[in-house]
Amino acid sequence: MTQAVEHPIEQYGLLSDSRTAALVSPDGSVDWMCLPRFDSASVFGAILDPDRGGRYRIRPVDHARYRVQRTYLGRTNVLVTRFATDGNPVLTLTDFMVYSRVNAFDPTNVTHTLVRRVEAFAPVTAEITFQPRFDYGRAHTTIRPTGSGLRASAGSEQLELHCPGLHWDIAAHPDGQGDAADATVPLGGGEERWLVLRTAAAQSGPHRHLSPSELLELTTRTWGRWSNLIDYQGPWQDAVIRSALVLKGLVYEPTGALVAAPTTSLPETIGGVRNWDYRYSWIRDSAYVLECFLLIGHAREAETFIRWLSELSDRMGGAHELRPLYRITGEEDLTEFELGHLRGYQGSRPVRVGNAAAMQLQLDIFGAAMQLGHLTEQLGGEVPSARWPVIHQLVETVAQRWREPDSGLWEIRSEPRHHTFSKFQCWLAVDRAVRIGRDLGLHGPYEQWRKLANTIAEDIVANGYDPEVGAFTQAYGSGALDASVLLLPLRGFLPPGDERVRSTVTAVRRDLEVADGMLVRYRTEDGLPGEEGAFLMGSFWLIELLARMGDLDEAQRLFELMLRRAGPLGLYGEQIDPVTGAHLGNYPQGFTHMGLIGAATAISEVQQDLGPRRDEPTGPIMSAR
Repeated sequence: MTQAVEHPIEQYGLLSDSRTAALVSPDGSVDWMCLPRFDSASVFGAILDPDRGGRYRIRPVDHARYRVQRTYLGRTNVLVTRFATDGNPVLTLTDFMVYSRVNAFDPTNVTHTLVRRVEAFAPVTAEITFQPRFDYGRAHTTIRPTGSGLRASAGSEQLELHCPGLHWDIAAHPDGQGDAADATVPLGGGEERWLVLRTAAAQSGPHRHLSPSELLELTTRTWGRWSNLIDYQGPWQDAVIRSALVLKGLVYEPTGALVAAPTTSLPETIGGVRNWDYRYSWIRDSAYVLECFLLIGHAREAETFIRWLSELSDRMGGAHELRPLYRITGEEDLTEFELGHLRGYQGSRPVRVGNAAAMQLQLDIFGAAMQLGHLTEQLGGEVPSARWPVIHQLVETVAQRWREPDSGLWEIRSEPRHHTFSKFQCWLAVDRAVRIGRDLGLHGPYEQWRKLANTIAEDIVANGYDPEVGAFTQAYGSGALDASVLLLPLRGFLPPGDERVRSTVTAVRRDLEVADGMLVRYRTEDGLPGEEGAFLMGSFWLIELLARMGDLDEAQRLFELMLRRAGPLGLYGEQIDPVTGAHLGNYPQGFTHMGLIGAATAISEVQQDLGPRRDEPTGPIMSAR
């Protein structure tokens, strides 16, 4: 057994079957995978503890002498890793999770298959390490040989590795939590091996009769069909499509819920405590990301999510009971606790499961949900009149609660405040409710709602804009700045050319920009120790707004810089260390990839002079002072 190595976050590749995901390191190690869902306990968790977390690795015996080249197979989430010397591949891994439309929307379907093809282009010996650790490494794992490979089990949990003809050395691992199996496989040039890892349910699943090569063809075809329907012809098309594929890989298809990221506790500062579990569905994040799908021609995901959100509201007893985040199947239990036996990524403790932010008041969720519904209807999707009572409930909730302080977009763990962004999102909820109802010809108290929207807007302008600072600020009565206020003109609260928008951009760049185009979210006390990196979504908000303001050259320049800051596979974390360029936070981050698509779309639209967006402001807010 070889010494454990920790890899930079941005060097991992994502695999997904739109129900769970896996992260694969540059040396061919599956270092993160949860089963059977994104928010289930991990089976492989070496990214959080190389010794106790568990992994599944395939690489050449003398791997250090090879150069690693990695790419995705076309416009799919099939990952190809090449170990090369002198520019010539010697060993190639093709990794994928089987993905098809069969049973994709069935919540009872818990079948998962991870396939790995090993191809030799010259004589080479591969080494394989199979070390699953169920329940975040807390359950003792037993590995036993079968007629065609290996069976790993811990209690009722079970995995089957189908790999005929390999000789395995099975021994107790020093971690004390179970067995590990190792094999060395001499390969001649042109020889290949397939290894198929299945959950127990997949042994009798819909694809059990297909060969590994047929599973590869099926998965490639399914991803290809989805990506071929992406309607984006602007610049940086490859980056936009890769981001869309990442986002699709974060959707839990049975409900349409989208996880913020497929990981937990990847740190915002190496060695720090700002380590959170992002494997859940934030209403805000999901709504924003699904807007991107609408912009590039995929309405089905948004419609599925809106339907799930309405059903969730009904089950909760009304829209006023909605929480900021849920498990991907709608469960509310997100009790936050720590896994003290895991040392964390590069020693960053604690490792957390669950998220206490689920119990916070975050008023912005109502605006996010309503904006998604409005865009769905505008772009030809389905917002049936049956959802109209839910919209009424949302507006009534906003009317009752918009004057309250809340924890805000960033889920601060200090005292609630009157966040400018939250007030703006309350305005957005009412404004979009009016537009949806009138567009669909539905009866509603529009005069009353419009009056409410104007009242909120006037309050924001009076209390959220600080003339001395020359900017919309983070919270009422505070001169502190916040990157989130860049969204106000992007959602139609003010036109991008408004003098207050321009002065806000100037102030934000002056106070929050830590590198060329890279912003921290804020600099205020938030109830937590330590610092964090540059927030990548903020950079893309800035780029999009610059484009809408007409500063196209600067927007394009910053966008190109952001592309160069991506990981080798075009993936992004939540943040970047502005000094080292290392990615930080959970990975890959849906918010960041959403931002890339939004910024690229804005630049493309301005280049083509498509005229005003559908959500440009109308009414009294345009002239409010």
